[in-house]
Amino acid sequence: MKESNNILIEKWLQGTLTDEERSQLQASGELQKLERLDRAIQAFKAPAYDVEQELERALAEDSTPVVSMYRHVWKAAAVFVLITAAVVLYFFQAPQATTVMAEAQNTELHYLPDSSKVWLNAGARLTYNKEQWNENREVALTGEAFFEVRKGERFTVTSEPGTVEVLGTQFNVRSYNEYYEVACYEGSVRVANIENKIILKPNQLARSLDLAPLELRNISAMNRPAWIAEGLSQFERVPFKVVVKALETQYGITISPVDSNEMFTGSFPNNNLNVALDAVMIPVGYAYEIAGDEVILKRE
Repeated sequence: MKESNNILIEKWLQGTLTDEERSQLQASGELQKLERLDRAIQAFKAPAYDVEQELERALAEDSTPVVSMYRHVWKAAAVFVLITAAVVLYFFQAPQATTVMAEAQNTELHYLPDSSKVWLNAGARLTYNKEQWNENREVALTGEAFFEVRKGERFTVTSEPGTVEVLGTQFNVRSYNEYYEVACYEGSVRVANIENKIILKPNQLARSLDLAPLELRNISAMNRPAWIAEGLSQFERVPFKVVVKALETQYGITISPVDSNEMFTGSFPNNNLNVALDAVMIPVGYAYEIAGDEVILKRE
């Protein structure tokens, strides 16, 4: 969206972009243009100008004592105006990013410009550049989404913890800051983070916690992830804090305090908060109290 993209550009100018926001700006195509513009401005050097020397020369010229001196000033001013105009023109004409979000307790089916499909789980956000799609099939993702990608040029999904690259396939990405998980359902998927790279085949999963090296696991054969097929969020030996983050994202709530380091295996429904909390908290030994959008945990 234009307003969202303008905010990211403003934060880039201020030098306050987070890694996640930088990925969104990169997927929109704006980051590359901003960096090119910055390099051009940095490379520009105004001609050397000695004020005292020009003043003496102006005074020595009887016919045009003032015009001679100010001619050089106007040249420098004209260059400055041209650069300023270029910056303003860029921001008014630059293509804007498209951002799609799924509200709490809802999923969103979105068609990309090449008819590839993306199902966004609750709380997920997807950003891409529609105008440059034919040249760059790249999206930025926060949260969880399932992709059905039409065959074609390289398709890239960027998240803060890692990157997925495919040509045409079906896969699911779960990205919650410190936790990153990619499951392949059809074709092959190349997954990478700062530590290593893995090629996934159908019914394989790669995951990483706190930017550790990606680890490979086999999963049960399915046509769709459980959150689409059954309305369930499923986990197998996942840190409890990651499951809590998924609960918060799914229902638009905050849960605290979380002091368990246990690994969780199980699932919770995506349409009933009380049942979901029971499914997650009881096995770990927590009681809970709901106060508006906050869930307060207590050890039983």
